[in-house]
Amino acid sequence: MSIDELGRAAAADVRRQASIDVDPSAALVDLHRTHRRRTALVVAAAAVVVAVVAGLVARGPWLGQAAQRTPVPAGAPSPSPSAVLCPPGQVCHVPGTRTFSVGLAIPLTLTLPADFSASFGDMRRDTVEFYRTSVSDTGVTVMENPVPARDDYTWTRDPAAGTDARSVAQWLAGRPFLAGTALSPTTVGGRPAWRVTGGLRRGAALTAHKNMLPAAPTFASGGGTAAYWAGLHAEYTLLDAPGGGLVVIWSWTLDHPASELAANRALVAGLVFH
Repeated sequence: MSIDELGRAAAADVRRQASIDVDPSAALVDLHRTHRRRTALVVAAAAVVVAVVAGLVARGPWLGQAAQRTPVPAGAPSPSPSAVLCPPGQVCHVPGTRTFSVGLAIPLTLTLPADFSASFGDMRRDTVEFYRTSVSDTGVTVMENPVPARDDYTWTRDPAAGTDARSVAQWLAGRPFLAGTALSPTTVGGRPAWRVTGGLRRGAALTAHKNMLPAAPTFASGGGTAAYWAGLHAEYTLLDAPGGGLVVIWSWTLDHPASELAANRALVAGLVFH
C-alpha cells in the first residue's frame, strides 16, 4: 500500500470510531495515559494514532486529509483553449493562460479566477478542490456522482433524495438541520443547475462526525464526505452531467462570514463538464 492508502485507512478507522458517540477530548486523554503507561513500542504506535487524529482536526473540509496542493507540473500536457480534454487522472494547463483541464471521470475544464490558486487539492477520480488565495480556509470542492447521505452516522444513500440534480437539490434544501434555505436556478458552464443556500440551524442535531467534530451529513463520495458543522458556511450547486450522473459543487468557508461565498461563484459558474 502507498503512504496515501495507509493514511486513508488510518483516517477511516478514526472516523469509524468517532461515529460511535466518542468524546474526542476523552479519547485524547486516554491516548496520553496510554503513552505514559506502555512500553516504547506501544508508545510509538500511539504516537502515530495521535498524529492522525491531530491531523484530521486541523485538515481541510473535504477528505479530512491535509490540504495537499498539487501544482501542475512543468511538463504537463496542454489542452488548447478550445478545451481539448486531459487524460484521466491528470491536470493539463494552457501555457500563458489560467485555463485548465482536469481528467476526472466526467472531464472538467475551467479558467481559474485571479484569486484562486493554480495548485489544486488532492485529486481523485471523482473529486477535486480549488482554493482561494485572498482568504484562508475557503474554496470549492467538485464531487461527481456523490451519495446523498442519510441524516445519521452511516453516510449511506437517502432514498428520499431522488437521483437528478433538481430532486437532490430539493432534498438538500429540506434537510432538518438547515435554516433559511433557498433553492434557485442558475447555470454552470452554460448548463442548467440548482443552487442551495442556507445555514446550520441553531440547536440542530448533528448526527455524524467529520474531522472528529459533530457534523450534519450531506454527501459521501469515494473516501470523502461533505457536511455542515460549527463555523462552516457553505452553499451547494447541483447539475446533471452530460450523458447522465449528478455533479455536486460544494462552496465553503471555515471561520469566515458566509458573505465570503459570493466570491466563489465566479469559479463555480465557469466549470465546464464534458
